Amino acid sequence: MKGYTQRMLPFDSTFATFVVAHRSSALTDFFAIVTHAGDVVALTALTIIVAIVLMLQWREYVFPFVFASIGSALSVRFLKLLVAEPRPEGFAFTPSETFSFPSGHAAGSAVFFGFLIYIVLQVQPRWRVAIIAFLVILILTIGFSRLYLGVHYVSDVMAGYFVGGVWVWIGTLLVRSRRFQKFVNAKA
Repeated sequence: MKGYTQRMLPFDSTFATFVVAHRSSALTDFFAIVTHAGDVVALTALTIIVAIVLMLQWREYVFPFVFASIGSALSVRFLKLLVAEPRPEGFAFTPSETFSFPSGHAAGSAVFFGFLIYIVLQVQPRWRVAIIAFLVILILTIGFSRLYLGVHYVSDVMAGYFVGGVWVWIGTLLVRSRRFQKFVNAKA
């Protein structure tokens, strides 16, 4: 398949071929919209809004949430420069100047919406199952949009999910840390 490098995994090519063969204008329009929910501008704005809400209601989550979001973004940036994997050529609907591995959209959506899942599990709202299901579907749909639009390989998206997941885990460790809890309680 033209545009795919030798370093890609076998399922990257198989999956890309399948997606390209099944594209439609309606799905392309849908995924072009969905992908913006995982871009830097949208996630930065959402992170600021959620941080403000957390500051008012659940202070102990603010720093870990923001720290995990920033850590994930910096990790993606570092890995893109380290691996320097070119993007797929000839399939992208939206060109990009950055490297392919890992997917920043996948990492950003995993850390942002994943940390929200953690918070929902802690505060236990009435509709938590529906909220968590929606957030999981959103994470998966944003990742799939990157594949559908031809700007990432499957391995890029999976690596992005992994990076975001690691930063959610680090953030949850901070929330549960006794030393951090003492610090939050002293500032309250």
